[in-house]
Amino acid sequence: MFLSSIVLLSLSSAAQARCDLSHYITYKSFYTAMYECGQYFEICNNTLDQYIYNGYPSTPEVMRLIHCACVNTGAWNDNTGVRKNVFQFLFKPNEHDTEYEDRTQCCLDKICKDGYDQNYLAYETFSCYYQQYGRLVKNEVFVPLEELEFFQLMTFIAKILLVSKEKLIQFSQGDFLNDPVFKQALYITAIRQGSYSLEKGFIMEVGYAQYNIPELFAPCTRQCVIDASAEYSQLPVDDLVYKVYKKCLHSLVDPILVGYFKAILREKACGMLTSY
Repeated sequence: MFLSSIVLLSLSSAAQARCDLSHYITYKSFYTAMYECGQYFEICNNTLDQYIYNGYPSTPEVMRLIHCACVNTGAWNDNTGVRKNVFQFLFKPNEHDTEYEDRTQCCLDKICKDGYDQNYLAYETFSCYYQQYGRLVKNEVFVPLEELEFFQLMTFIAKILLVSKEKLIQFSQGDFLNDPVFKQALYITAIRQGSYSLEKGFIMEVGYAQYNIPELFAPCTRQCVIDASAEYSQLPVDDLVYKVYKKCLHSLVDPILVGYFKAILREKACGMLTSY
């Protein structure tokens, strides 16, 4: 009896733990990212504290740190530059400020890009947000998967679902929305990548940060997701995710998924997200 109770308790604890699995999801604050970069470059915490206290002075070492931290949070891509869909979550504007976006964009437009390295460009971009957009927040924000990471995620899902080459060819041609295999793949992707949580439901900030589709963060899309989630709330969770996606999101995200299906067929991860 005693042993049975222990087993039941263990199973119960394990079941609770399964509701909060990390999967392939990363949240990180800019400060954490910078202190990690400080370890990479062997810069002591006292020095980092001084850089923060002094407002990130324009020195080669600080520029290198800022570039590293921006890459570390997914806010910067050396090929395409600033990821505004990530940067904006690192800062919080004053609620009474109605011109912060225009000021920030004006500042970004003045950055001279010719002949400068990535450290300088990332630092100047960060400075525009730091000085014009709002205060740097301390809370953790979602770190989007890099292109190769998302490719690996999609490849992992194709493998565990035993998706055939014929099925991938079908999907790469855009014919997947009504396919039962896609329904399974969609649910696993949403859970493993973090755009859907068993506790919180759809997390639109994650989808926007990952796919860089502004419409995903638009009020009308968010309301559609809220209404559809309520409408389908009695369904199994994989059915709910699929039906909400089909009703509110597929026209926005489907083109990106087609690119990944094509890439899995080619077994290459280059040039799939043109919006990045």
